[in-house]
Amino acid sequence: MRPVTDQTRLREMDDAAHLVRTGLKRLRAAADVDDVQALADVLRLTHDHHDREAGVLHALAALLGTVWTRLAEIGEEHTDQAADRLMPAVFWIEDEAGDRIDRVRETLAQANGTGSTTSVDWEA
Repeated sequence: MRPVTDQTRLREMDDAAHLVRTGLKRLRAAADVDDVQALADVLRLTHDHHDREAGVLHALAALLGTVWTRLAEIGEEHTDQAADRLMPAVFWIEDEAGDRIDRVRETLAQANGTGSTTSVDWEA
């Protein structure tokens, strides 16, 4: 197995970020409709308090949480300071943003009279 060079690692990170952006573009395209159920489904895929690990926000919070952990483990003054600045963002993503999305989904579900939202058929 060949060692991972900085250039290889950077290329792999660029490729991964490209995949994320492509997926988010698909979600934005799915949200560009006047269909309230489709909009609720996009929100569910962004954050679902019933299945937090499936949501985009959780994935982003997990990524930043990993960076935060590694910065803190390095333990130098500047990395500790950076970790301290990053930590609130990690928690805000799921706690604050996620809670707001949950409330929007609840409002849409109540207006729809269903009390819940179903998943969108991406192949249709």
